[in-house]
Amino acid sequence: VGLTAAALVGVLVLANAPGVWNGRYYSPYLERDEQVPGYWRAALRDLNARGNATRVLALPGADFAAYRWGMTVDPIEPGLMTRPFVGRELVPWGSAASTNLLNALDSRVQDRLIDPDAIAPVARLMGAGDVLLRGDLQTDRFNLVSAEEAWRLLTSPSTAAGLTEPRRYGTRIPGTLRYPPLPDPARRVQPGETAAPPVATFGVIDPQPILRAKDATDPVVVAGDGDGLVDLSASGLLDPRRAILYSAAFAGDRAALRTATTPGATLVITDSNRRRGLRWSGMRANTGYTEQAGEQPLRTDLLDQRLDPFPTATD
Repeated sequence: VGLTAAALVGVLVLANAPGVWNGRYYSPYLERDEQVPGYWRAALRDLNARGNATRVLALPGADFAAYRWGMTVDPIEPGLMTRPFVGRELVPWGSAASTNLLNALDSRVQDRLIDPDAIAPVARLMGAGDVLLRGDLQTDRFNLVSAEEAWRLLTSPSTAAGLTEPRRYGTRIPGTLRYPPLPDPARRVQPGETAAPPVATFGVIDPQPILRAKDATDPVVVAGDGDGLVDLSASGLLDPRRAILYSAAFAGDRAALRTATTPGATLVITDSNRRRGLRWSGMRANTGYTEQAGEQPLRTDLLDQRLDPFPTATD
């Protein structure tokens, strides 16, 4: 009886663990070659050689690191270089204010609404000396901006202001997309237009180091949040060498705000820092409508997890 029971338990264990008999201890999409593609190693080696006084800003963001050559879940950049790195993922890393600014920049890229000339000023503000364009992501998996659209954004008709000419790595994006983007029949190919490379890097002209001091006598005081800063940079009015202050950060302390707004200060009013819901379900279409002051939800929505960079501010 004991032997029979033991055999039966063993059969049930095997039947309950299909990974044992079908060779799938983990999902097939996690299978990939052990070595990272050579063009990635070359790009990160060159970026690493430029020192760690500035960061590397990766665009576009992605929910998880799903490349067309394999899935690594986490991005490979921090593991293959020692230089500071910033890139948007589904789970935010960093302070609420820094995440808010990064989301504002990348959301414009994902929605094809970014002014290319706004990228360099925001990169300087972040202390980024290089922009890394990731063209070999599985853009169809998470509904990301396509590689070709992101490439044209930074290179057509010319390189975005404040960025150097791109340095390409790799000749062709590997693999195929299960759901490739539909071509735009109304769009015409521009003269000199080239296909998107797997990886490209753009140097930031006149980069600002991560650690730097700023004069407090001529700050830029912005009524808004990260979206307001992106709009400000698109207008050519964002000077990363000046102190940037949010007026909402002084909520409840008007005396400190008066002290900060010295005679040399510049005051900017934007329509950002809106009261709206936020879901962490992807890189796009995750913000709600602009709510009225004092508005209360009709029901509790556990998926609405707002990241408030100004927790002390009221309506």
